[in-house]
Amino acid sequence: MRLLDLKTKEPLSNVLIMLTADELNEFIGSLQSLAKHKDHVHVDDESYNRQITVGVYSMQNLQGFSSEVTKLLLDDK
Repeated sequence: MRLLDLKTKEPLSNVLIMLTADELNEFIGSLQSLAKHKDHVHVDDESYNRQITVGVYSMQNLQGFSSEVTKLLLDDK
């Protein structure tokens, strides 16, 4: 697991995510889709002010990610 603050481009060690019941259902559906397509998904709140992005990575698909994400995945800190 890797966590990245997209604003600061700094790795994070923990995150608290609070979801409404509707957001949870959307998140679960997105994760099920992610398990099949093995790419990434976005889950937004109702107002599109907040977003969770979750991706699946392996050492074989690193070329598909931005340099910041690739660095995060390879550094393993």
